[in-house]
Amino acid sequence: MDEFDDRILAALTKNARASNLELEAKVGLSHSAISRRIARLEKAGIIEGYGARIDRAKLGLTVRAFVGVTRDPSISAEELAQTLAAIPGVAVGYVVTGDQDVFLEVFAKNLQDFADLMLARVQSVRGVATTRTIFVMREWRAEAGAVA
Repeated sequence: MDEFDDRILAALTKNARASNLELEAKVGLSHSAISRRIARLEKAGIIEGYGARIDRAKLGLTVRAFVGVTRDPSISAEELAQTLAAIPGVAVGYVVTGDQDVFLEVFAKNLQDFADLMLARVQSVRGVATTRTIFVMREWRAEAGAVA
């Protein structure tokens, strides 16, 4: 990794659909050098894939929350995370340290939809001892290229 790789990653983070010609202007390397570097970054697993950022609110999913889950000791955090990840409405899950064992990012249409999701799906999973919800009020993103 060098400053050119950092510039490539920053540009792709901002726009994953940028052409190598566009990257050439931003990075200061030739089209072929950029192609080789991107291939190397992909092969090394640094670039895991490319995707679209979806505006879930425009899909009617206006409630976003992070849910900390404390597990019953009779189930492993990995097993609990896999079960919770399969629930529709759960976008991302993490096994974490701290007061909770699993952290979920959840999207719902409205508060009633969220309550139904929590009561009927998340809190009824075997091994869920407690949950703690934090609702997202506003989102911002770090400048492209900032270390995640």
